[in-house]
Amino acid sequence: MKWLLRMIWILAMALITLFVVENRQGVSLTFFWLPWMLELPLYLLIVACFVCGFTLAWLGKLVERHRLKHTISQQRQRILALENQIEGLQHESTLGARPDSALIP
Repeated sequence: MKWLLRMIWILAMALITLFVVENRQGVSLTFFWLPWMLELPLYLLIVACFVCGFTLAWLGKLVERHRLKHTISQQRQRILALENQIEGLQHESTLGARPDSALIP
């Protein structure tokens, strides 16, 4: 299994290298009213877009995970409260379930 992962890694690196070699031409980036113009290779722009997308997806999952942890914590507290309530009701029912013959002197 380890050799398969290594082969996939090597193949991915080879493809990335070919991508970089084929997309070395420069591109100019400007943003509406800003006076700056950024010159960079096309492959760098594409890789930066992938990294930004990955980062945004990761942050979204991080927020979702935090929300789920909060929900799980609330549910655990509710479960404990309900279990305590059940124990209290069981205790009350065992106290009230004495036979009537025990009450007659």
